[in-house]
Amino acid sequence: MISRDTIRLSLGSVLTGLVLTACGGVSDSGLAPAEESLGTQQSALCTGLAVDGLSIDGISSYNYEVAGSGQFSMSTGANAVRMEYYLDGVLKSATEYSGNSGTWFFSSMLSTCGMHDFEVKAYPMVVDSAGNRTTCFENPSSDTASFEQYCSPTASLDCYRFDEYELVCHASASGGSHSFSQYLWRTDRRMTPTGSHIYSSWTADGSTVYFPCWFPEPRDPYYGTLSIQLKVVDSDGTVTPVVASSAFRCD
Repeated sequence: MISRDTIRLSLGSVLTGLVLTACGGVSDSGLAPAEESLGTQQSALCTGLAVDGLSIDGISSYNYEVAGSGQFSMSTGANAVRMEYYLDGVLKSATEYSGNSGTWFFSSMLSTCGMHDFEVKAYPMVVDSAGNRTTCFENPSSDTASFEQYCSPTASLDCYRFDEYELVCHASASGGSHSFSQYLWRTDRRMTPTGSHIYSSWTADGSTVYFPCWFPEPRDPYYGTLSIQLKVVDSDGTVTPVVASSAFRCD
C-alpha cells in the first residue's frame, strides 16, 4: 500500500513543475553560459569604434638605430589605442596610449644597411573605470613608409716597390650603401734628417697608380721616405676615412 506521504510528495513535485511552466520558467536549452554574455559585451564595446586618423610624421635611421613618430586620433567612444610597429614585416614592439588622440613614438635597432620598410598599425581600445582593457582588432588602421640605413664604405690600399725608383699601389673599397665613384690619392714625403712632411694635393685617379720613389739632387746627406694616402668617394658624395701605406725609403 502506498503511503499518504509518498502520494503528497509526488503530487507536490508535479504541481511545482506545472507552476514553473505556466509562469514561463527558462528551460535547460535556454540557459546561456557566462562567457557568452561577456563576449556579447565586448562586441558591443567595439561597435562603431575606429581609427579616424593615423600618420607617420617621420622615420629615419642613424648608426643602425631607427626612430620615428606620428599622430593618431580615434572615433568617439574609444579612450585608448594600441599601436603596433613593424620593420620589414616583423612586429618589433607594441605600445598602448590613453586618450582618443595624441602622438606615438617608436625606436629600434637595425642589423643591416640599405632600404627598409616600416609599418604602424593602430587599434581602438576601451578602458573602463575598473581598468579592464578591450582591444578592438576588427577595425585597425595602418600607414607605411620606407627609409634607408646608410652604411659607409671602407677603403683599403696595397703598395709595394715596383722597381728601384717606382712604387705601385692598388686601391679597393668594400661595403657601403652606394657604388664607388672616385679614388683620391696623395703622397706624403718625409725628409730625413729634418723630419719635415711634404704633402701633395689630392688627385683623382684609377684604382692602380704608379708613384716615383726618388728625390731631386743633391740627395746626400738628405734622403726621404714616401707614403701613399687614399680615400674613396661613393656615388652619394660620402668620403671614406684616409688610409695610408707603409713608408718606403727613397734615396
